[in-house]
Amino acid sequence: MAMAREALNEAGRMGVARVTAGHFCDKAGSAAVLLRLGFRAMGERQAVFSASRGAEVEALRYALPLDADTGIDAGRAQA
Repeated sequence: MAMAREALNEAGRMGVARVTAGHFCDKAGSAAVLLRLGFRAMGERQAVFSASRGAEVEALRYALPLDADTGIDAGRAQA
């Protein structure tokens, strides 16, 4: 988790304003990681091809706005 936070912080310092991510709907653990990092659900579902499953699988999309000075918006990220 610390490495992911540092990568997001560095992205913010480099001028990236927003990062998006997603996970397959049946992967609750992936959702928990994104939420813990401060990502918020965009309310979008889309079919994404999964190579390991050999089929399209429904996925949820998330977004995280970044602050240019600090990276992760301190008000969104959880310790």
